[in-house]
Amino acid sequence: MPARLPLAIESLRLERNGAIRLAFSVPMAGSVRCVILDVAGRRVLDRDLGAFEAGHQLARVADARLSPGVYVATIAQGGRRASEKAVIVR
Repeated sequence: MPARLPLAIESLRLERNGAIRLAFSVPMAGSVRCVILDVAGRRVLDRDLGAFEAGHQLARVADARLSPGVYVATIAQGGRRASEKAVIVR
């Protein structure tokens, strides 16, 4: 039986057009939510990313509009949360 993946953020990248690309893993099928806070603790993004199967996943948020800076990204699924610091540069 393969090992179960943890809920984890693998990377967060800003695309040239202002969209963000979020790579993450989920241990089970279900809906995933993403919240991004700036360094002052202000919520700059709160989005239901949709339903995903268990495994490594990729989501794109077209209208993220994040400025360069330091953020804390959190994904949530089924009562579990995983957070990572992200630095956005141009």
